[in-house]
Amino acid sequence: MSNEYDFMLSGVDYVLVVNRDFDIVYNSRYDTRTMNKPTKQQKVNFFDNYPSVDRAESTVYKAIAHGETTFLDRQEFTDASGKIFVTQNLTFPLYERGKIAGAVEVTRDVTTIGMVNRKEEYRRQLAQKQKRVRAASEEKITFDNIITINEQMLQAIDQAKIFASTPNPTLIYGETGTGKELFAQAMINYVIGPKQKSVVQNCAAIPENLCESILFGTVKGSYTGAENHKGLFEEADKGIFFLDEINALPYVVQGKLLRVLQDGTYRPIGSNVEKRANVKVIAAMNVDPMKAIEENIMRKDLFYRLSGNMIYLPPLRERKDDIEFLTDHYIDIYNEMYNKNVKG
Repeated sequence: MSNEYDFMLSGVDYVLVVNRDFDIVYNSRYDTRTMNKPTKQQKVNFFDNYPSVDRAESTVYKAIAHGETTFLDRQEFTDASGKIFVTQNLTFPLYERGKIAGAVEVTRDVTTIGMVNRKEEYRRQLAQKQKRVRAASEEKITFDNIITINEQMLQAIDQAKIFASTPNPTLIYGETGTGKELFAQAMINYVIGPKQKSVVQNCAAIPENLCESILFGTVKGSYTGAENHKGLFEEADKGIFFLDEINALPYVVQGKLLRVLQDGTYRPIGSNVEKRANVKVIAAMNVDPMKAIEENIMRKDLFYRLSGNMIYLPPLRERKDDIEFLTDHYIDIYNEMYNKNVKG
């Protein structure tokens, strides 16, 4: 009885009286817990007001049906309006002329404490879910990661699988956000073996005056401060080289890139010796190639060299059948992550 004794000494927040028909006939604090103050003409049924309470497990039911006095250290429930409560309850039967006439429940409200514990548990579960999502995102990207039902995108996936298996260079183009890098990584992982390697470089992130040296390397003394330095083509030899935003390369560097694509040879800056690179090149750009040629930001001969294996990725506004499909997909993901139940 120590828990019940401590409970009674610590004080109660309200008293609830229920008759043998489970109608609430008295409550010391009428609020959302009883929705409306009952009158002679209107009665509020205990189980109607608290639909989340399981009748078989209810302390009020046990008191009226079986004459049991019950102490419950923690009860979490919602009222008919959806408000959540956490309480400690001491419930005992009421007798009239030797028969059970109802029940009295004295309650201490520990909702704040309960909700703090609930939030801590929720944070813990959320952290675990986020950890699983991050782990999944760090796995190798494959064509299965491309979420679409659009026929044009499905055809692009089929093209990418074919082009990935050939040594010829591939050009992927489409607006920002259409998935060019995702396609490139899927192509790389589709064919790359345990002894192969891949190099990824965003050309727009390279300072213009360093493009040539970063791609093709340098020899010591070729200019002040220059050292022997491997270029990215040498690093990617016998592997795959993904060049994102290839249209950002300076015109002169595009010419040297064309030579690598044609015969696999290049010269580091300051060197008189040609080097060879057996590299599968995947290039991407976020503008239409013909427009880039017209605006003189891409060499025509480089484009024609890349155009044999070319993939166009349409923006979402051109594949409206994907909008609802993607919406449902991400609702499912974030319902799981944030413990929600959003429906469409």
